[in-house]
Amino acid sequence: ALGATCAVLTTYKRAFDEYIKAHGYDEIRSLVAFSGEVRDEDAPGVSFTEVGMNNGIKERELPEKFASDDFKVLLVAEKYQTGFDEPLLHTMYVDKPMKGHNLMQAIARVNGVFKNKPGGLVVDYIGIANELKQALKIYTDAKGKGEPTLNAIEAFAILLEKLDAIRGL
Repeated sequence: ALGATCAVLTTYKRAFDEYIKAHGYDEIRSLVAFSGEVRDEDAPGVSFTEVGMNNGIKERELPEKFASDDFKVLLVAEKYQTGFDEPLLHTMYVDKPMKGHNLMQAIARVNGVFKNKPGGLVVDYIGIANELKQALKIYTDAKGKGEPTLNAIEAFAILLEKLDAIRGL
């Protein structure tokens, strides 16, 4: 089952789109990003998917579509915290626990500067200050000389082990 965050996102997307339409903001169009299918608890038999809410735009097309002038807002739940480099990301609402590397990466994603964007905004609903202090301490204590998760010899040994396993298939 998907988290409540995705269900909230589908409700938020519909309300957001209704609001911009009611106020005549024709130049603002939104996209949504979440995984799976969300069932509407208030309407039996009604469900939402990312592709459906984006009028047929597939996940792999989202970065290109969002970068175009056609869309101004990308609403995201439980996605793109890592591995998605979008300089236009501006605001992150934190409603679930994060810590360590994942927390640092998520904040770095939204806090990058870009053109007229001086930085990002993190809206914290659950109190991540202590986790953020801990994550920052790991990086500052190492002074740029920390040990990698795996050294090159260990990583190569694991690669060879996996390669042997693949050959055996």
